[in-house]
Amino acid sequence: MKISYRKIYIRDLIPLYQLLNHPLIIKQLPYQEPLTFLQISMLFFRLIFEKLCYIDHHMIIIADHHLIGLITLKRSLYSDNNSVSFELDPRYWRMGIMSKALTYFCQNLFKKYKDFNIYAYVSVSNQRSLNVLENCGFMATEKQYCYFNNRSNQIPVYKFKKSHHE
Repeated sequence: MKISYRKIYIRDLIPLYQLLNHPLIIKQLPYQEPLTFLQISMLFFRLIFEKLCYIDHHMIIIADHHLIGLITLKRSLYSDNNSVSFELDPRYWRMGIMSKALTYFCQNLFKKYKDFNIYAYVSVSNQRSLNVLENCGFMATEKQYCYFNNRSNQIPVYKFKKSHHE
């Protein structure tokens, strides 16, 4: 299986829609119901707009010419809180693909920006994502509580940090 990385293209809209609406992905993301095509389209075109404005911080993961994953960085212009998120088709879990992709993604950001920190917020019950972050050198800095999956109660999440110097 050949894995490669690239920027997002218009033709990625439908595969992105399918990836983000996979039942196992939905369980781990901050929404409970499948996203509508309009919601995915809005997210997609935001990513395309960022690409056109040269502020893109996202990466598509390809396996044998098919989109299997996405990594995005929500960059804060006013604070140090740059947060990364990642999704991978469940058929490719436990193969080390996301750990390698996230490491590559972070290395490229650190080449581009000096004194840059990347954060990730993960539910304490999402063991797969916790493993990916730890494999990539992220360090758990604190435990916080937030609303997740449209629940009325707050659940614990770990805040992870990766710095250029780590």
